[in-house]
Amino acid sequence: MPSKKRKYNQRFPAGRIKKIMQSDEEVGKVAQAVPIIIYILFECFVMVVGERVLYLFI
Repeated sequence: MPSKKRKYNQRFPAGRIKKIMQSDEEVGKVAQAVPIIIYILFECFVMVVGERVLYLFI
């Protein structure tokens, strides 16, 4: 039976996010879903900031 893993279309790899998070000594083990959630939140943040900058220049 084939695995039913979800594939996410990411521009910023989850492995890189995990390495950044683990570079802090206070961060312990990171669950598998955490980098994906961080990526989604980061993408939303960038979109909101981009929209606000756009409205400033219009």
